[in-house]
Amino acid sequence: MWRVRRNRSVPTSNALLCADSTLPVQALRRPRPSLSAARRRSAEPICATSAVERNVTAMQIHPSNLTLSQPQTTCENVVPVGMTLEQVVDRVRLDGPGHILVVHEDGALAGVIATEELLLRMSAADGVERLKWSRRPIESILSAVITPTSGSAAVAPPGIPASASWPCTAYFHHGRLQAVTTDDDVLLSWRSIEPFLMGAARDGVTGLITRSAFLRSFECELARARRSRKPLSIVLIDVDYFKEINDRAGHAAGDIVLSLIAGAICTSVRSYDIVARFAGDEFVALCCECIPDQVHTPVSRMQQAVASLPYPPGFPLERVTLSLGVASVSAVTAGITCEALLEAADDCLYTAKRNGRNQAYSVILDDPQRSSPEPVPSVRLDVDHQDAAAIGSRKSASQRDARRRQSDASDPMLFPLV
Repeated sequence: MWRVRRNRSVPTSNALLCADSTLPVQALRRPRPSLSAARRRSAEPICATSAVERNVTAMQIHPSNLTLSQPQTTCENVVPVGMTLEQVVDRVRLDGPGHILVVHEDGALAGVIATEELLLRMSAADGVERLKWSRRPIESILSAVITPTSGSAAVAPPGIPASASWPCTAYFHHGRLQAVTTDDDVLLSWRSIEPFLMGAARDGVTGLITRSAFLRSFECELARARRSRKPLSIVLIDVDYFKEINDRAGHAAGDIVLSLIAGAICTSVRSYDIVARFAGDEFVALCCECIPDQVHTPVSRMQQAVASLPYPPGFPLERVTLSLGVASVSAVTAGITCEALLEAADDCLYTAKRNGRNQAYSVILDDPQRSSPEPVPSVRLDVDHQDAAAIGSRKSASQRDARRRQSDASDPMLFPLV
């Protein structure tokens, strides 16, 4: 516990923040060296290779020139936004460069994707999940989307001659290229900055994406659903009485609870749905291409999964429950915005909290008869996770895949239970 202990003999402005310390501030201060000692140190010879200089010399610096050859009209590892994952797999060289460049319609860079990330999505064990991923656009798996600046097109240089050459400086560390600098720009290694970008987009407690990253993905998914007039559902999730957990068990215990709830929510939705930490004790889930009546299934899964989480003895609450607000659209049109969906889901969430918590309310924005918050009917999940695993072990993979393909063909927005 960090406390502020003030020594009465020390002015208030000199109060020191220390860990359960009762020492006066003067006792904790480093004594100031005398003037003669400072002069003696200044007269001592300085080592030619300081620690800073050793760090600099560890990086190899090579003055060089960037020379261009004849331009190519196409490149296998450059793909436009909007291309599906299945199309990308057919186009790129999977045994070539380890990264794929995604570009906007005007050719500006949109982001970078590791080839192994693409293969991970396309090799999902579940047949329905694999089919859904194959139809999703490549930008849906970008860890960060680069938005071109508004003035970039105005200052674009004219055509580049085929034999152009620019002086540059290449920086290597342990044999790996780290950066290239020119007179007016710095090109950094993607492998070096990717962990930073990934970390900046993730919440440190739950591992989910942050609110800002979610809103960017939300805009992209809404635009995609608008182009194809697909359904979309968003779920706002609030942890009931979370302040009581923090007050009685401490913030460390509260962080553990948030992490457990985040995992329960993620296992309640499909792999291509988007889950984020929206605020302190609020989460959000975007169920892509999910029609209004079918969003009740993941909502019930979330409630049951969180209610059955194991907690240690002495936990301040008998169990943890959720209040949820759901806003859905049967077919996204030009009049549907992210703000409208979030506001409608927020109204449903507060309706659930006002009516006693531990419940869910929903609206359908494009259905006048269901545009007011109404309770979400509880869905009885006949097959739980353990039963599903037991049933799945008794069936062959081919039988399961055939049944899933049949279910997916009859209802492409189905939430599979096994």
